[in-house]
Amino acid sequence: MHDCGLSLCRDFLRYKREHGSPAERDLYVGHDLDELFLVDRLLSKRPLSYVDPDDHYTLRNGLKIAKDWTRVGTDSSPKHLSMQEHMTYDEIQLSAALIQVSSPACPIYKSTIHFEHVKYVAFRGSKIQLVSTHCGLKFLFSNRSLFDKLPLEFNESNTMIVAMYAWDGNAFPGKSSFGKEKNSDGFEKNQLTMTITMVQPSFIRLGQTCFNRGTIIQIRTMSSLVKNKAFINGAWVEATSGKTFEVTNPVNGKVIGSVPDMDTIDANKAIDAAHEAFQTWRDTTAKERSALLRKWFEMCNKNHNELAKILTAEQGKPLAEAKGEVSYGSSFLEWFSEEARRINGDVVQAPAANKRMLFVREPIGVAAMITPWNFPNAMITRKVGAALASGCTVVVKPAEDTPLSALAVAALAEEAGIPKGVLNVITSRLENSSEVGKALCSSSKVRALSFTGSTRVGKILYRQCADTVKKISLELGGNAPFIVFDSADVDLAVGGCMASKFRNAGQTCVSSNRILVQSGIYDKFVAKLKETVEKSVVLGDGMDDGVNQGPIINKNQFARVTRLVDEAVNKGAKVVLGGSKHDIGDLFYKPTIISEMQEDMECFKEEVFGPVISIKKFETEDEALKIANNSEVGLAGYFYSNDVSQCWRVSRKLETGMVGINEGMMSCAEGAFGGVKESGIGREGSKYGIDEYTEMKYLCFGNL
Repeated sequence: MHDCGLSLCRDFLRYKREHGSPAERDLYVGHDLDELFLVDRLLSKRPLSYVDPDDHYTLRNGLKIAKDWTRVGTDSSPKHLSMQEHMTYDEIQLSAALIQVSSPACPIYKSTIHFEHVKYVAFRGSKIQLVSTHCGLKFLFSNRSLFDKLPLEFNESNTMIVAMYAWDGNAFPGKSSFGKEKNSDGFEKNQLTMTITMVQPSFIRLGQTCFNRGTIIQIRTMSSLVKNKAFINGAWVEATSGKTFEVTNPVNGKVIGSVPDMDTIDANKAIDAAHEAFQTWRDTTAKERSALLRKWFEMCNKNHNELAKILTAEQGKPLAEAKGEVSYGSSFLEWFSEEARRINGDVVQAPAANKRMLFVREPIGVAAMITPWNFPNAMITRKVGAALASGCTVVVKPAEDTPLSALAVAALAEEAGIPKGVLNVITSRLENSSEVGKALCSSSKVRALSFTGSTRVGKILYRQCADTVKKISLELGGNAPFIVFDSADVDLAVGGCMASKFRNAGQTCVSSNRILVQSGIYDKFVAKLKETVEKSVVLGDGMDDGVNQGPIINKNQFARVTRLVDEAVNKGAKVVLGGSKHDIGDLFYKPTIISEMQEDMECFKEEVFGPVISIKKFETEDEALKIANNSEVGLAGYFYSNDVSQCWRVSRKLETGMVGINEGMMSCAEGAFGGVKESGIGREGSKYGIDEYTEMKYLCFGNL
């Protein structure tokens, strides 16, 4: 006699707390219309509707209806399993098949509760790993030899683990429960028709193994946070057109998922949902919004590693950096959960005795957000956290290269209890992005737009928002100067340069782009920098240990980096290190140092967005400031000096929105992030981030 366990979804306990648990239960597991039903006859007497936050099932009128599971790339698992003489692998992206297996069975009994329990069972010749979150129901099979084969075989290269979800309302952590058993008609005949679902890997944890003909096989699966649908009005939906586009890993070009290719129809649906939700969300108390943001923050922390792996898979940055970004992104949810309760107005003295004057801050309405691919997690939480804290609702359009991180964050927001329509995420390929962006800008229901991206695109959006006079915040391109004065600590300056340049392979808007080194320290700085880069920068797949530089995001950006470096060299710049493609992959560019730069070189005038350090020598402080400020943009600037007077002078004269003084990393939730000139409008993060999503209303009480 041996057993096959059914694992329990963790959120069933939530239902138990809300509705209580019947003392007796009738349970039946069967097969109907290609869906798995778990029927609770007692509950079926009272209508209910409950949706699993992980989107695995819907519970309606006592029926637990299993839905399609998350689809992932071909390198993760089979896309389709069909029942023939054995399991076959079909590369066409279809739903997981349902395999019906019949066997004599003993009655169901309640098992001892194990919290986060993992075990292996031998089931008809196959070793199966079972993960039980809180409790499980066991089916005891008799009249079978331990090594009898299942009526199917596993293909070694595409092996899946059997897993099913069941519910026992009597279960609760830390105690065993043996209630009175009442068998359904099927069990009274001592027969059980059991539907085994070969699940998509969203059910299975990473790094699990299964048993196949005496061999332990390691399988790699993706998280349940990997979504293949957009999120509108609290539901996971496909594009109206039915179109999708693939998301690839820049390390190797492999497909890791697909998402809806949405258009203006879908964008308007999301806008309508956000507009409707705003009517109630705006009236929630600051305390309520604070609690929900805090819960979202906690969910992101709990799923920290999974979010980081998704980020690395679609964006390419090293896993350690991805984990850093997730922590950074989560910090904005924590920060704005606290700021939500500090959105205050003012009372001023009226010029007349019978008047009272108040200023109150109110949420502006629906806010649209267009986010970049270089920080696909943090740029969403930084914007959405402030908007939701203010009482606004949002529509997020993530970059086409990195939509999976946005959808994963949305899934956790849903699980945290953010009401439907408050957060909406729409996805589209590059060809549809301008059309979707225009819809967000032109809608009169959208009252604010926040965009992080290039200055060129930011200007287009700025113009498109003019017709409806939206409040707009733009975080656009930079061309950060990094100045090293003769008094600087060379080791400290080199460390700061490394941190500000090679993070995310140089693909950040605040990366140091123009390195200006005073003549007295120039040779020492260049030599030390070259030595440090050679020793410390390791290229490769971000999932691999020790790697600290990943690939360029896509072919267009790689071509741009190559063009800028080649142009500088052709004009007389000297390659100190690197300067070409690395042979480990199509999108890997060697960490590069170029000296003897001139101001007319494109590499010095434009934001490179790659692992390229461009160095120019200067003689005086005034010369350095003149070069540094000779730019149409002004996001971030850095300088190193041990002269206190010089630190004060230079920090005031640099024409940038942010200045790092003997510091190469200055972004944090508490800091006011933003630029001047053509680097943008407004500030994100800090206590000032709330201002982008609120309006000041003046109230005057007269004739008192």
